[in-house]
Amino acid sequence: MNACARLRVADPVAATGFFMAVTLALLALAGARPLAAQSLIGSQGLGIPLEALDGRSRAMGSVGVGLFGGAVLPTDPARASRITVPSVSVTIQPSRGAAAIGDQSVPIEGTRFPLLALSYPVRNYGVATLSYGGLLEQNWKAERTLRVAREQDSIDVADTYESDGSVGAARIGFARALSGGLSVAATLGFHTGTQVRNFSRAIGVVEDEDQETGDRFRERGRWEMTGTTFGLGAMWDFRDFLRVSGSLTWSGDLRATPVGQTAGGEARFELPTEFRIGASAMLTPVVAATLGFGRSNWTPAESGAGAAARGAVTTFGGGFEWSGMGLFGRSFPVRVGYRRAGLPFSIDASTPTESGFAAGFGWNLLETENLIIAAFDFSYERGTRATDSISESFSRYTFSFRASSF
Repeated sequence: MNACARLRVADPVAATGFFMAVTLALLALAGARPLAAQSLIGSQGLGIPLEALDGRSRAMGSVGVGLFGGAVLPTDPARASRITVPSVSVTIQPSRGAAAIGDQSVPIEGTRFPLLALSYPVRNYGVATLSYGGLLEQNWKAERTLRVAREQDSIDVADTYESDGSVGAARIGFARALSGGLSVAATLGFHTGTQVRNFSRAIGVVEDEDQETGDRFRERGRWEMTGTTFGLGAMWDFRDFLRVSGSLTWSGDLRATPVGQTAGGEARFELPTEFRIGASAMLTPVVAATLGFGRSNWTPAESGAGAAARGAVTTFGGGFEWSGMGLFGRSFPVRVGYRRAGLPFSIDASTPTESGFAAGFGWNLLETENLIIAAFDFSYERGTRATDSISESFSRYTFSFRASSF
């Protein structure tokens, strides 16, 4: 079900404004002008996925599972079993691009914080993890100006629609290495986030917004998003040549609870079960390849606003890493990849897709013979998102820094 269609505001006029705001097709036909967004396609349903991946995963086109080495990734919980010392990692992800709606071109940009993670080995039992990663986001702003006819004259009206919201998950986990190269892990998490919707209508306006005349109507709604999630992971290493890893993530309903003066009761949205599997292989002593596949089944649902969950969506991707180069005496692996992912919500009958090529590098700033103490990873992605009605091109930059301590 479309999230925006289920979330209600107090005034019928304002509610109409909200529903119009979340239907870009109607906005486009009405002459609306989007002002800012991280994705206009992401204005529908519960938004656009925000995956908790780091710079290395992005550079290699990974679906978030199956890479060599140790790391804390909610998509690959068993990989933490290869961490031998306490560590912390943080990822930031700015992006920019443009959306095409008919003959209009609209700039899109924004900055995400996909992942913050910590790990701590517990004697010989395993590795405890704590992470906060993104899940969904819906950040955009649009406006339209129109002239409304009255009995004897007409009046100018300016409408502004704005959405600011995201959903993430805080997780605790534990990973343990078993015999024969096998590792297992489990995570327990809680969804958190907020969704804020603003609609304002200025009646009798002039071109200069600072010299506005007439009346202004405002309506604001705010919802707290909560829920639970549980994950399982398994990983198998065959010597130093091959790694196969998989994960399964189950989520309960996402609950949207109105806050303050926001009208209406609690709304619930069904989140899908996600399955991912990936593998990496050493093709030569300095060249590694990875390939992965993911699937999540969103319950199809139509709404009066035109947005719908598309049902099952799949993701696949892969790439290469060459570790035969150094910089200032430190290892400097170079990476390339490709990734294609279905998106869960659409404004028309098509299934939105996101695809793109990536390139990047890692720089191990401080390392011993068998242990990386501090490292930096960077990825640059150039890609597109598209439905039958909208196409977006984007450049996405992912920066990750991780540090370890004895």
